[in-house]
Amino acid sequence: MWLSEIIVLFILFIVISTRPAVISRIKSLFGLKYHGSGARLPPGPPFGCSLANARKNGARVWEEYAQWATESGPLMYVTYGRTSLLLISSAKIASDLLNKRSRIYSDRPSTIMFGELIGQDQTVFRTPLNASRFKIYRKLIADEIGGSGEQRYVKVMEEQRDEFLSMLKDNPEGFLTHIKTNAAAIILRVSYGYTIKDPSTDAFLAEIQEYVQALSSEGSFGKWLVDSYPLLKYLPTWFPGASFHTFAKEQRKRNERLVREPKEWVKEQMKKGTAEPSFVERMLRRLEHEEEGVGKREKGSGTMEELLGYAAAALYVGGADTTVAVVMSFFLLMTQYPTIQSRAQAEIDGWISSHDRLPTSADRLHLPYTFALVKETMRFPPVVPLGLPHRLTDDDIYEGMFIPKGTTVIGNIWAILHDSELYPDPMTFDPTRHLPQDIIGRPPQPDPLDYTFGFGRRARPGNQFAVTSLFITLSSLLAVFDILPPLDELGQVEEMNVGHGGGTVSHPQTFECRIVPREGWQAVLEGLSLRRE
Repeated sequence: MWLSEIIVLFILFIVISTRPAVISRIKSLFGLKYHGSGARLPPGPPFGCSLANARKNGARVWEEYAQWATESGPLMYVTYGRTSLLLISSAKIASDLLNKRSRIYSDRPSTIMFGELIGQDQTVFRTPLNASRFKIYRKLIADEIGGSGEQRYVKVMEEQRDEFLSMLKDNPEGFLTHIKTNAAAIILRVSYGYTIKDPSTDAFLAEIQEYVQALSSEGSFGKWLVDSYPLLKYLPTWFPGASFHTFAKEQRKRNERLVREPKEWVKEQMKKGTAEPSFVERMLRRLEHEEEGVGKREKGSGTMEELLGYAAAALYVGGADTTVAVVMSFFLLMTQYPTIQSRAQAEIDGWISSHDRLPTSADRLHLPYTFALVKETMRFPPVVPLGLPHRLTDDDIYEGMFIPKGTTVIGNIWAILHDSELYPDPMTFDPTRHLPQDIIGRPPQPDPLDYTFGFGRRARPGNQFAVTSLFITLSSLLAVFDILPPLDELGQVEEMNVGHGGGTVSHPQTFECRIVPREGWQAVLEGLSLRRE
C-alpha cells in the first residue's frame, strides 16, 4: 500500500511543479528586488507559453522562442522546475551580456543527466569556468588549430576533400554517408593521425558517430526531466520513467572509452615509430620533453595526459557533427537555388580558367561570392540554433532588469540570424548579403560567423579551422559537380519540402539529390579516382 501512495504523491509533485508558464508569469508580474533598487525580472513568455509546451509542439523550439520574443521582447525570463532561464533573441543583448560581460556570463550550468550521470562535466564544452582545466583545454586547442595553427592541417583538409569528391563521383547516391565519413576523416586525422580505411567496417568510427549522435539528439537543454527535478536521479532503474539511468550508464562508459582509447592508440603508434602527425602526437611529444613529464597534475584537475584525451575528443564532438550539418544543408540549398549555384560556379570557372586544379584556401579572396555563399549557408539554417547554455555567476542588472545569479542563459542564434533589422528579408537565401562593399556598393550585413560559433569565452575554439575546411570542401563541390533536385518517374523535377530536425545540432531531414560531374572538370575528377586506386 505504501508504494502506491508514494507513486501517487510523486505524480502529484510532478503535476504541481511543472507549471512553468504560471510561475514565470507570476514572477515577471511581481518582479524581484535587487538590493532595494526596485529592478524587476525581465518579462516572461506570452501567457500560456512554457518550455514544456514548446517542446511538445515540435522539435524546432528556437523558432517558437523567436515568436515569443515578438510579443514579450528580446529578453525573456522563464522558469522550469528548479531552472531559471534567460532567453536572448537580440544580437545587441547577446553582445552586451555574453561578450562584454563575459566574466560573469561564461560559466556552464550543471546538469544531472549529461554532467553528473554521464560525466560530461569533465569535458571541454561543459567544464565550469572556474575549473583550472578550462583554461588548459582552451590553450591546448587554440595552440593547435586556432589562428595560424590551422595551416598545418590544410593538407589534410585537401587530401580528404579529394577522397570525398572521388567517393561522390563513384557513388553519388551515397552522398549522405560520404558527407559523414568526410567530416569524421578530417577530424580523426587531425586529432589522432587515424585514417579510416573502410567506413563500413571501422568499429571506432561507428562508435564515435553513435556517441556524437546521442549528444546531438539527446543532449539539448531541457530534454531531461531529471535536470529540472534532481531528486529523480535517486529513482531506481525499475521505476516507471527512470529508464534514463540505463541510457546514462551506456553513454558514460562510451565517453570514458573515447577519451582514453584513441589516445592510447596514438601512444602505441609512437612506440612503433608509425604515428602520423596529429594533435595528440604533437602534444605527447611535447609533454615527453617537459621536466615534469606527462604525470604532472594541474591544480587537482587531472594529469596533462588525461586533459589531452578530453581536448582531443572535443575536436571531434565539437567539429564533426556540425560540419556534417552544414554540408548537408549546402547540398539541400543547391537543389533549391540553382541560380545561386550557377553564379558561384561561374566565379570559380573564371578564376581557375584552366580547370586543372581544385580551389584551395588561398583562393578565398579571389572568390568573394563563393565565400559569401559559404557564410549564407551557415546563416540560413544555423546548425546549432540555440548554441550551448551559459550560466550567470553573479547577480546582474541590465537596462533596469534584474537577472539573478545562477540563471541559465540561452542565446537564440537562429533568432539573431533571422532578425529582419540585421538581415532584411531573412527567410530568403541570399549570399549577396555578405559581399564586400566595393562589389555591392553598400556595407555587408553583419557577419554570421560572429554568432554561429557562440559568444564570449565560450565561443567555440577553432572556428577559423572550421571555416577554412568548409570553404575548401564547398568550393570544390561547386567546381566539379552540379547538385540538382531528384526526378520523379516521369522525369520531372520533384518538389522538395525538406525541414530541419531538432536537437543540439540541427540537420536537414533525409533527402535525395542528383550529383552530376560538370563539363570541363572531368579530368580533375578522373585524376582523383586514379590517386585513390
